[in-house]
Amino acid sequence: MADHHHALGVDLNELYVVAHDLTEVAQNFAQASDLVSSCTTPDVSPPWMDIHPAWSELRFCAFDILYDTHTNLVDTAKTLNQNANDYAAADHEAAITFRKLIREDQQQPGW
Repeated sequence: MADHHHALGVDLNELYVVAHDLTEVAQNFAQASDLVSSCTTPDVSPPWMDIHPAWSELRFCAFDILYDTHTNLVDTAKTLNQNANDYAAADHEAAITFRKLIREDQQQPGW
């Protein structure tokens, strides 16, 4: 990563874009965890009673992994945004470039 001025602003924008993308990916994991959470458990009657404990454990593990991944991605995105903004606050020229590139990014289709 560049250490000052315009080049730093460009690099900070790249962090911002990655944070934006991670937020979108995190939403996919949140939706997946919601789907797993809403899966119905097989009846605790024959023939399902034998698989009920394994099914419940699998559902719990899958939900846990998906939810934790969502949380980690959101935390990472927040950290990247915070770091980019903190660096920009310390370098006026970098901040100008950073803010300009953010505005350009936000004009892109699908942003």
